[in-house]
Amino acid sequence: MSSKKSKGLKGKALLLFYSRTGKTRSVMGALKEALDERYDVELVEVKPKVRIGFFKGGSMAKRGEAVEVEELKVNFSDYDLIVFGTPVWNGCPTPPINAVMGMISDLSGRRVALVVTCAFSAGATVNIIAEKVRSKKGEFAGSLVVKTMFGIRRKALEKVEEFSRSL
Repeated sequence: MSSKKSKGLKGKALLLFYSRTGKTRSVMGALKEALDERYDVELVEVKPKVRIGFFKGGSMAKRGEAVEVEELKVNFSDYDLIVFGTPVWNGCPTPPINAVMGMISDLSGRRVALVVTCAFSAGATVNIIAEKVRSKKGEFAGSLVVKTMFGIRRKALEKVEEFSRSL
């Protein structure tokens, strides 16, 4: 990655997210815009094969369970930077993101970051994903927690812009 930047070439970034209500989708879209000058960015939404209710989904998230998701047509080794985006359910990553993390066997040589959206607290979400990234030999490059209880406000978008500069 650093060799590409020193030669003035853009790196490749994958922003892969799940969004049930659209808030995480909006935040990841803002992050894409913020990264576009420095990276060729691909924005990919994870879609579960069956819609998950909040109550059942929260229980599944707490247990670290996954759901079947539609096929992802991405090769993680093609990217210099991977940013996962997930809402927080019951203090944990969502089952669709758990499914994606279970599909990945190796993140060697990849910088990986995380964006979480939540009403109040990210709970254990950041630590859970960071540990999974490290166990797959990825470099955990940081996280951003965006509180969205009252929607996505200007201050949240400013935090997204600031976070993008660290990637």
